Amino acid sequence: MTLISLGTREWSRRRLLVQVHLPYSAGVVAIALVGALLTPAAVDAPVVVLAVCLFAATNVALLALPWRGTPVRWQVALAAADIAALALLQLGLHDALPAIGFFCLVPTIWLAYSAPLRAIGLTVPGAAVIAAAPYATTATLPSDAPEWSLAVLLPLLTAVVHSVVLVVMRELTARQQQLERSAAQLRTALAENERRRVLKRAVVENVASGVCFVTDAGEMEIANDAVLEIIARTAPDGTFSDGLGPHVYRRDRTTPMPRDEEQGSGLLSGRLDELLCWIGPPGDQRAITVSSKPVRTDDGMHLGTVIATSDVTELADALQVREEFLASVSHGLRTPLTSVLGYLDLIEDEVGDAVEVASSFRVVRRNLDELMRKVGDLLSAAQSDIPLVRTETDLARIVTDSVGAVRATADGLAVQLSSQARDPLIIVGDPLRLRQAVDHLVANAVKFTPAGGLVNVSLVGDGDHAVLAVWDTGMGVSVDDRRQIFDRFYRAREARVRAIPGLGLGLAIVKAIVTAHQGSIDVTSEPGEGSLFAVRLPLRATTAPVRATPDHGVAEAEPVGA
Repeated sequence: MTLISLGTREWSRRRLLVQVHLPYSAGVVAIALVGALLTPAAVDAPVVVLAVCLFAATNVALLALPWRGTPVRWQVALAAADIAALALLQLGLHDALPAIGFFCLVPTIWLAYSAPLRAIGLTVPGAAVIAAAPYATTATLPSDAPEWSLAVLLPLLTAVVHSVVLVVMRELTARQQQLERSAAQLRTALAENERRRVLKRAVVENVASGVCFVTDAGEMEIANDAVLEIIARTAPDGTFSDGLGPHVYRRDRTTPMPRDEEQGSGLLSGRLDELLCWIGPPGDQRAITVSSKPVRTDDGMHLGTVIATSDVTELADALQVREEFLASVSHGLRTPLTSVLGYLDLIEDEVGDAVEVASSFRVVRRNLDELMRKVGDLLSAAQSDIPLVRTETDLARIVTDSVGAVRATADGLAVQLSSQARDPLIIVGDPLRLRQAVDHLVANAVKFTPAGGLVNVSLVGDGDHAVLAVWDTGMGVSVDDRRQIFDRFYRAREARVRAIPGLGLGLAIVKAIVTAHQGSIDVTSEPGEGSLFAVRLPLRATTAPVRATPDHGVAEAEPVGA
């Protein structure tokens, strides 16, 4: 261990000489010379000169030794030389400056700091030698109380100082080791944080989706290349406003997205889920979905919002092709069917009331009506949104009429159908669309309930909402099927196995109509235990209603009463 060190920084010889040892030795020599000048008769000049020479020799040795890496024993030897020089001064100036020996406390501190275990055998005996030197040369003892106190106090004080320095050094060493451990842990933590930062940045930069973080002040702190590319696409000419260009459109690709919808409270508050829009000038557009989630600390403080975007152009184009195909097929089927029904009406008028012919015509009409309903479902499924014509409507009357229309079918299948919807319940909605939704729910329940089963339809008011529940004791729906039961053309596995006819459009249309009315639909079911479909509809729209596709995806807002 070096004579003087602080932490891991060793002092150079020059710094040690200039800042510590040279001022100390010069101060001691200066005091000794002043004492000698003031009381020349009480000074043993040769001894004092020898002490001064010894101090000078220690300073020269301090400069000459290769201090960094010098063994501790040489450092102890230099301190011992200082103590010996002080002993000579104490001998030569005892009568003039009897307390000069107390300067030995300085090398005592040095030795206790640099070599605490070995120095204990030098500092206290050295102090005792300094105190006893004047009396040892004359073979006398201290003559009075002050001399005794000085002779005894110096070794005792040296022992106390050495002990205090040892305690302090141990505490400092323990704290230094603790700081070194803390520093090592901090370096490890910083390295781990840097590794995670690099990994997170690599993940953000390499995902196909666009990801960015926006602060509460609206500043984008983190953004990957995909987000920057989307922003650039909104303004190919470089003209931006509030961070985005003018080319942001709704689902129809032509209606500009209002700026309050692009950057509104829903987006920045983290309440946006899969908003579909088109970006880029007409003729070079891409479809993207935008979602946002809030970022909060553990104590709930809102830091900002993470916004994620995905390019879904290929999917959107494929859906559009499918919708156009469905619309084309549906219109192609509907036109000849309409003509057939028209001519059937004419034939019925000509034939009159012939019983056999009338019975045959009723069969033909029933099948044509069923085919027209299926074509109507295909047309509904082909629509990109569900248009509504809102008016005040008695939902209880709709439910009663729907149940009445299906009752004959239920009786034919030996299914007991009941309803509780007697009290009027007025709702602002599209009566035709609401009837279509209720028809599908009730018809499905009857169709998937075996003979002897039960189907119950109830309608109640719940504050500012209406709750329609359709319950049955049918085959039920599995967990896997429930995840897709509202998708277009999806049919449950049990329905396919039992070859129950259907196109898989009914529940998708129900979901779209309910969503367009700002309502919700939930299903509770277990295989073999029946199903419960619960529809919750607001009695009056409090905000702009939502258009919804038959795949139950939200499209955009439309004015109330559209």
